[in-house]
Amino acid sequence: MRLLNTKTFKVHEFSSDIPRYAIISHTWDAEELTFREIQNLKTAKLHAGWKKVEGACTRARRFRFDWIWMDTCCIDKGSSSELSEALNSMYIYYSDSDVCYAYLSDASSKEDPRDPKSGFRKSRWFQRGWTLQELLAPSNVILVDKDWREIGTRYSLRDAISAITMIPVEVLKGRKIENFSIAQRMSWAAFRKTLKPEDQAYSLMGIFGVNMPPIYGEGGTKAFIRLQQEIIKVSDDRSIFAWVARSPCNEPRGLLAKSPDEFRLSGDIGISDSVQGSYSFINNGLQIKLPLMRHRPSAGSKANSPDVQFIALLLSVGAKDKGHICLYLSPLEAEGQFVRCRPSEMPRLSRNLEQLKLREVFVKETNQQRRKEPRSPKSGQTGHQVGVRLSRSAQSLFVQDRITGKGARFDKKRGIVTISKNNSSSTTLSYRHQDRRKAFNVIMKLNPNDSIKVQLTTHHKIDDEWKPFDNSDLKDQISYKDRIFKSFPDSSRVSLAVQKTGNLDLGILDIDYFPSDSNTIPFNAKPQLKRPKAGIMVEFPNTFDLQETFPPDFYQREWGEGETWISIPDGTERFRVLTFRENSSKTDKLFYVVIGIEGVSSWTDISSGDDNGANAVEKLWKSYRNLGSRAKTRYQRQTSVTLRSEAVLGKNPGKRLSCTVTAERYDRVKLTCEMSTVPKPAKSSAESKEKPKA
Repeated sequence: MRLLNTKTFKVHEFSSDIPRYAIISHTWDAEELTFREIQNLKTAKLHAGWKKVEGACTRARRFRFDWIWMDTCCIDKGSSSELSEALNSMYIYYSDSDVCYAYLSDASSKEDPRDPKSGFRKSRWFQRGWTLQELLAPSNVILVDKDWREIGTRYSLRDAISAITMIPVEVLKGRKIENFSIAQRMSWAAFRKTLKPEDQAYSLMGIFGVNMPPIYGEGGTKAFIRLQQEIIKVSDDRSIFAWVARSPCNEPRGLLAKSPDEFRLSGDIGISDSVQGSYSFINNGLQIKLPLMRHRPSAGSKANSPDVQFIALLLSVGAKDKGHICLYLSPLEAEGQFVRCRPSEMPRLSRNLEQLKLREVFVKETNQQRRKEPRSPKSGQTGHQVGVRLSRSAQSLFVQDRITGKGARFDKKRGIVTISKNNSSSTTLSYRHQDRRKAFNVIMKLNPNDSIKVQLTTHHKIDDEWKPFDNSDLKDQISYKDRIFKSFPDSSRVSLAVQKTGNLDLGILDIDYFPSDSNTIPFNAKPQLKRPKAGIMVEFPNTFDLQETFPPDFYQREWGEGETWISIPDGTERFRVLTFRENSSKTDKLFYVVIGIEGVSSWTDISSGDDNGANAVEKLWKSYRNLGSRAKTRYQRQTSVTLRSEAVLGKNPGKRLSCTVTAERYDRVKLTCEMSTVPKPAKSSAESKEKPKA
């Protein structure tokens, strides 16, 4: 692989003995500095993409990294063989790095990343296909803003990142992605976009541990089918067949999906049970043994639905409803041949289906996952080293009290703790406040893979005895934390950040202190987001634009054209106001749709108005609160409301718009509209008399 020197900006190639390196994750801008362009530094520094390269190197040098990897200037994209190798090795490059700096060029560290209106929430970094593996593969991910200032880390912002990406928090805390089903992992890519359609497949190779040659020009569908065929060779997880086509879709299909988008509803599907029959590719199809049962279509089945149908079990279960995941199959004229019918549906059966299970012998081929090799201490170094660095405020108020741990040493002058190679016990570094009334402990322990587990506890003195104030870390079994915040009784706080460096194998521990009257508490120290228990899918015509949701919804997601999922807040005020603008009439008329849940039922309401400023929707929302003028609407639990505009629409003289909002189910609301002709006023008897002829 090639690496860029952070001091000389020269690209070097390494075939073995690869040094420690930082890696950059970013979205491409209009002009990027390429491998060939960076060979001439004089002209490279005049290039529009130089600023990003320089910023990346400056950030890496700050933490003693001599080398970084950037896809723009470390891959010669003019060589097809090198590009193929790089695409197949990309996941390895990221997993082998010491730290990944995710550069969000459209975000700011001055904004709260948990604010629904923040640049972080809307950043295109979360919307691109390639950045999915760049988020998951590295052991340490630090998200930085447009000026290379830290916003937070994958761990410290795990709640917000999970809400944006729909990746479970457990993954962002370090749980291996192999513990999640193929369908679940596919669902994480469902809403991501790539510039080239084939990259929707190529960007997922590392996540599923497969390799295949890229063929640009084959098309996105063909590339994605090839990806699934490679996955099937190394995995017997049948959740790979648990997808649904966009509705309406009545065309017969095979068992393989056309794109990650078709896994958008598969986020809760677990790994299938032990294999109940082998499957293999034969000609243009997949030979597979599945438990089948005859299914009689209901009278209300969709048009063009075949008369003879079977339900096939995939032996996977949904985590939310514990339903057995199934597909509809329809037989062809040739005996034993089927196609998937009703592909936009994926039924879930709740009853016991053990009598349908097949019994056969299957020899399983294990998928050999590549693991990152742990680094040993440098030659002549007696143990692993971690740096300790206190901020000015912490240094002025706290003194290092003692260090405990078998064979552990602390060099105060250099600020380096050395932990012996074979030390399986904990090493504790204690700091005491000058007033001798509060203290904190930094507890370090080596993991089997030679990474470090860090814990932080705070203590206070009662009478003459030290008592723990916050020692919750000791009960936490998470093996890796990179940002920790703990409080003292006086509401002051201490923070600990694990920073990966190029010269110390365990990195540096940055310790900061925030007095109780401090106004500079980091956003990372704020309470974690809590995923709401309920949500409603809102369907609306393509002539309507959803302008605003109030209160702002961090979990809001566009599900498709004319479909947006809105979370419903927990607590007593379980409703939101959605502002729509009808764009076919070219007016400034706004429509306010209120959706909510009261008890076990959903309710809705609709009103209209002109654009009355930024506070109009907030005033409307307040009117539905317990003491508001519209509060009774909540308790009436109305499920369908029609609003007819009183005046004709500006660009459509003689036309009037009628809007109906209907709560079709507990979790679905539909907005429909129609134009109607405004009746002409009847003429009076005096006006109807003809004028006498001259």
